[in-house]
Amino acid sequence: METKEIFSESLKEKSSVSWKDILSQSFVKHSQIDIENIMQVGTHSRQVPESRMLQTWHRPWLWWTVAKYSLILLAILYVLFFIGQIWGGIAVTISHMTMIIPPVVIPGIFMIFVWELNVPQNISFISLWLYFLVGGLICFVVTSILFLPFPTDLPSSFASFREEPAKLVASVLILFYIQRVKKQKIYGITGLVVGGAVGAAFSGIESVSYAINSSGDALVMVTNQFVRALLALGGHTIWCTAYTTAIALKNENGKITAKSIINPMVIGAFVFSTVLHFTWNSVTRYIFYLGLVVVNIIVLLYWIRRSFSDIVKGRSINSQNPSVNKHYSAKMITVRCNGDVLSGMSWQSKGEPLIIGREKNKCSICYSDNSKGVSREHCQIVMKNGNWYVQDLKSSYGTYVNGRRLNQYEFFPIKSGDNIFLGSKQVWLTIM
Repeated sequence: METKEIFSESLKEKSSVSWKDILSQSFVKHSQIDIENIMQVGTHSRQVPESRMLQTWHRPWLWWTVAKYSLILLAILYVLFFIGQIWGGIAVTISHMTMIIPPVVIPGIFMIFVWELNVPQNISFISLWLYFLVGGLICFVVTSILFLPFPTDLPSSFASFREEPAKLVASVLILFYIQRVKKQKIYGITGLVVGGAVGAAFSGIESVSYAINSSGDALVMVTNQFVRALLALGGHTIWCTAYTTAIALKNENGKITAKSIINPMVIGAFVFSTVLHFTWNSVTRYIFYLGLVVVNIIVLLYWIRRSFSDIVKGRSINSQNPSVNKHYSAKMITVRCNGDVLSGMSWQSKGEPLIIGREKNKCSICYSDNSKGVSREHCQIVMKNGNWYVQDLKSSYGTYVNGRRLNQYEFFPIKSGDNIFLGSKQVWLTIM
């Protein structure tokens, strides 16, 4: 059977990471077990050692699931609003919702996306939203304080000189909290997540404040908030992500120090973000905004590459690379079934492929037609170059190794003690 490589490029060079790589799992169907696994990320039950970070990390997909339902909700809100504008009645209530919800939802989706890029998986979903709330509060307080030394009649473009330092303070404080209170090692990608959370919080708070302080034509204000929601993909979120990632990348043995904050790379990233912010506030043409969004997305990819390069340190993210995982090189492999009707039974192979599924004429380990989550040809265990691998055969509900979902046709190295789940938690195999 012809194999398909999902990640054809190595991360040995940071320039090799592309959006195609990052989004490879975003638009693939995911099961309930995927949701359960992702909600355990960052908890005590999912502590991942450094040697296995790249193997257990899942490619981003939750952000798109959230985005789909959020966009449906927003579409319903806007339809109701315009109906209310025509016939009256619900227009006022719906207008408040359409002014506040969209500019908060879009940055929130971005925040979830960068959280899913967190290869160390040391930040839980709850902690992410905690950093969002706390970061937003710190930004609000610091921005209010920095308003005092500036004249009140300055153009809005000068807001960047108050708002970017506020986000910087919030991000640094959260990084110190993770380091000193949570006792966690700081990676470059930790800064990516924290910066995304703080930037998303500030973006949402600013949009909500505009909505609350606005007056006049509700239709105009709702339209403005809709535009702000779209442009949030290239504003505060990415500006804050840039210099926070730079700080985290300059960690010293996993710790943030004064040198991590005061160095040319961080200063350059901060100045660049502030200039982009200043430029953004100086121009009022939407075509110019769209151009800046493109620039900001390119900037985001640059910092993602730098963060992944920091994690990889010369290793390939492709789990087939021997340097990433410890291969099971025994001449004979023993597989024990757990759950379902085959529970307790074992199979052995001295090199022949073990095909697993429900197809009686093809499968070595054959489950019943009623086996939940098991496809007709679900996966196979094969030997390549003296090492044992499991390969998903385009199963409907996925193949998981210790909680990590495999890409379709991906060869994943296995070793004694690994658990291979077949679409659900009810059916799994253990490598002996």
